[in-house]
Amino acid sequence: MNRLAALDLGSSKTRVLISEVQGEGDGAGRLRFLGWGESDAKGWQKGTLTDLDLVTQSIQEAVGMAERAAGPVEWVIVGVGGPHVQGISSSSGLTLSSHSRELTIEDVRRVMEAVREVPLSRGREILHVTPEEFVLDSQRGIQKPAGRHGSFLAVRAHIITGASAASANVVAAVNRAGI
Repeated sequence: MNRLAALDLGSSKTRVLISEVQGEGDGAGRLRFLGWGESDAKGWQKGTLTDLDLVTQSIQEAVGMAERAAGPVEWVIVGVGGPHVQGISSSSGLTLSSHSRELTIEDVRRVMEAVREVPLSRGREILHVTPEEFVLDSQRGIQKPAGRHGSFLAVRAHIITGASAASANVVAAVNRAGI
């Protein structure tokens, strides 16, 4: 079974949701709810992790409840939030060839990697990058460039950054919880 578990570490509640990824072909990627767990959040103050042991305990309680309903959790996707999270805009472009050709997923991956090359303050890391639009040979507003023809591909993206230490503390709490 292909399972997906999501963990939300809120300031008042810690929640876990477990789903099964179903389907093949056109139905691929559908989720079937399996179970959830919730506990009172402990060890947080105004979005900042203040007590690693208490956060770990909250995670264990919520995961334990979810596992009783849906079976074991081996890994989770964790939402990271708090006052340390910030967003910046960035853009980057790549000349793919001297003449028009069909763009591949690899071309899109390369331009997305290039847009990540932004200077960050000490102690910050990129948490997520969301493309806002692609530009293909001066054609703006493109959402899915792979399969189209062109020679120059650019992307305008929104980059979410966070304090490296804050993210590492969240990962430490999740790992201590046995996930």
